[in-house]
Amino acid sequence: MVDVLFDESVYLANYPDVATAVAAGLFGSGLDHFLKHGLGEGRVEISSSYEEDTYLDNNPDVAAAVTAGLFSSGLEHYALYGQFEGRAGVFSDGVVPPASFSLFDESSYLSLNPDVAAAVTAGAFNSGFEHFQQLGLQEGRISSPLWNEGAYLAANPDVAAAVTGGAFGSGLHHFALHGQLENRPGALPGALVPFGFNEEFYLLDNPDVAAAVNAGGFGSGLEHYNEFGQFEGRGAYFGGTPGSDLVVAFGGFGDDNLNLITGVELEPTTVIENGQSVADARPISFGVGEADTLVGSLGQDLFVLGIPDPTGIAVLSEPFYFGRGNADFATINNFEEGEDLIALVGTASDYSFNASNGDFNIFFSGDLIGRVEGVTDLLLFPDFTGSGILFLI
Repeated sequence: MVDVLFDESVYLANYPDVATAVAAGLFGSGLDHFLKHGLGEGRVEISSSYEEDTYLDNNPDVAAAVTAGLFSSGLEHYALYGQFEGRAGVFSDGVVPPASFSLFDESSYLSLNPDVAAAVTAGAFNSGFEHFQQLGLQEGRISSPLWNEGAYLAANPDVAAAVTGGAFGSGLHHFALHGQLENRPGALPGALVPFGFNEEFYLLDNPDVAAAVNAGGFGSGLEHYNEFGQFEGRGAYFGGTPGSDLVVAFGGFGDDNLNLITGVELEPTTVIENGQSVADARPISFGVGEADTLVGSLGQDLFVLGIPDPTGIAVLSEPFYFGRGNADFATINNFEEGEDLIALVGTASDYSFNASNGDFNIFFSGDLIGRVEGVTDLLLFPDFTGSGILFLI
């Protein structure tokens, strides 16, 4: 059986405060808490297979980085970097990277698999996710309405042959273990790849990388960003789809560029600035009906909750998540005060803010569009340039 990194039952047993919060309905599962808070809080008891001390002992440079405060734990380093670097001291079996868990939706899984729902109700499993990681992934169970098994197999005939031959339980099984790191096509709407990294934008923004990829020096822009770009001050765009998403940014080291993070789907394009073509993006979806979670990187991030659309001499501003009251908004995690920014559009008078339960809420014309977790006070800087963009800092 594939050894999956996160074990729901182990996490809840080791963190009774989380178990209480899940039972109270504050989180859909232990995994939900781990992705939103636990990883950044240094909660490392996630599996009987993972040993924090062993990982740090085998990787003294990581141990030094944790001591220096660059990472909350060795596990955080592993999730962001170590799994791609082939670091020692984790475990020998195949591991599903944390990014693939964004393919899992608890309510959809239980709805699509009523036998699993019955087993959870009977107490055989703590959650649908626990069943998915122990059995469902290998059984070829559908974990999210976003996943299109037929499209993935059609786009990857070698994977289809491997599934037929019994090497994988399904195309999803292959994607979780290998395909997402190989930038395989046909996975999800919006060509989702690990963490929401937008391949097209990165190549447009870095023509030297695009040339290297075309020449065969790298398999993809993501491969370059993993190995070099994030440490060279190259920014990246992490985005979502027209549905609800978990977008997890990583990298952002250096002072040259910000990571752009948004839950809506943006189409990369180019614009002319000072006689040069530069990468830009325009929204395809606007977050209406979406409930997205945006997780910041260790570097400097720009969380985008709206984009101005310059037309002639006027600026038409379109906020995201506006239109359905408090039912659709972006939840922002890992926001670093004094370093990260939130981009808004419109005028200062369009917005109101309040703090509740330790979080900072952002309203556009009385409609909740964003919630910053763990932050209670941010400053709004008005638009002094006429660009149509305001910033929360």
